[in-house]
Amino acid sequence: MTLFLNRIYDSDYKPRRIRRIMRIIGIQAVIRKKRKSYVKQNPETVAENILNREFKASRPNEKWLTDVTEFKVIGDTKKYYLSAIYDRLIEASSRMRYRIVIITN
Repeated sequence: MTLFLNRIYDSDYKPRRIRRIMRIIGIQAVIRKKRKSYVKQNPETVAENILNREFKASRPNEKWLTDVTEFKVIGDTKKYYLSAIYDRLIEASSRMRYRIVIITN
């Protein structure tokens, strides 16, 4: 309401003043419940849990980790996918080495 009145009258009324006047007049804002903007769906395929949360690797190219992100571009009907692939190797000094490969389609 404050933004609305300040834009119409090109003024700088403070929110407390607007609330006080609204309370004197006896009007109040109507707060509506937000609707869910998504539909919950079950995944089509679920990958098998082969690693069982054991991410340590003793040699390179033993375990690769990835995550796929879907992008929708405004004005385009296609979907784009980004996947970063990690070759995880934990050396004796507890340092992690990542090789990142970006695949685009």
